[in-house]
Amino acid sequence: MIRDYSASDFSAIAAIYNASKLDELRFEAKTFTLLPLEQDDKRRSALLAAKIFVYEKQGIIKGYSAISENTLQSLYVAPSARGQGIGRLLLNHALMHVKGDITLQVVESNTPSKQLYFSCGFVDVATYDVDYNGLMVSVNKMLKHN
Repeated sequence: MIRDYSASDFSAIAAIYNASKLDELRFEAKTFTLLPLEQDDKRRSALLAAKIFVYEKQGIIKGYSAISENTLQSLYVAPSARGQGIGRLLLNHALMHVKGDITLQVVESNTPSKQLYFSCGFVDVATYDVDYNGLMVSVNKMLKHN
């Protein structure tokens, strides 16, 4: 079931983020070091300012998504719950809460995530570099007309 986030969910979504963040960078030639969400003021503040949805099954949070205005800010699924369609459910749920076009950014080398976004109608519109803890990584900005 997908529901709105509550403050008591923070430790569960932080655990999912911490277990998943480096996975999105696994196809990069550089080695990245995780800055846990609890210590990452920039990403934590942006996440908590967004509208967050959690996917919960049998009392366990297995994934979450976050939107900020017309941007999909986050979409993470616990490693043990991947391949079950949870990411697609969270993405479609977030899309229902956005009026107009929606954008996102995804690490350019993160083929699995990009395949999900392409299958849901997103297209690449730009490529640029962003900083993750002092290392630059190339990302694609993607757009879906909603």
